[in-house]
Amino acid sequence: MRRPLLILSLAATIAASCTTTGASPSAPVPATPLRSIETKVSEPLRLREPIMGVMIGMIDFSSWGVFRVATLQRPPTDGEWLAAGLASLNLIGSSTLITLPGTGDNDAAWTAQVEWKSYATEMQAASMAVSSAVRHRNANELSSASDRLARACQACHTQYRPELPQIAMTRLASLPAGTTQGIR
Repeated sequence: MRRPLLILSLAATIAASCTTTGASPSAPVPATPLRSIETKVSEPLRLREPIMGVMIGMIDFSSWGVFRVATLQRPPTDGEWLAAGLASLNLIGSSTLITLPGTGDNDAAWTAQVEWKSYATEMQAASMAVSSAVRHRNANELSSASDRLARACQACHTQYRPELPQIAMTRLASLPAGTTQGIR
């Protein structure tokens, strides 16, 4: 009963935020000229941050969420399944982002290499396997998919970030939330 009320409340809030103060709800919204938009979207967007920022801000955080749920010693709760599923979506998207050269010193060189793209492709495939496991709510499948994800991450780190210590998936998942030492 609480969920439908929450959804209804959320929808009402969103609808209210879409109307302009003082404007009638039926007032037409002025259209943005399409020609100005077309010239801006004719090329793919560029990554305007360093790849390392994507790694730390999206990939580390999301992979921690997957590994944490995958290593539970009990069945995941509905909320934990949801968190792992959302994390897998972040990983799927960010695996595409890291194939674009960002503003980091090594970004252009990394993204030009076939090996880099193959690591990103494997990370995306492993993340899609995590997503599938979450959809099926299959803990064994999630464990296998997260192992695959950990192997993909570690293989890339071995070549491109050898200064980082190796972190086993179970050790990574057992770190308290907010811990950043050794996670890159």
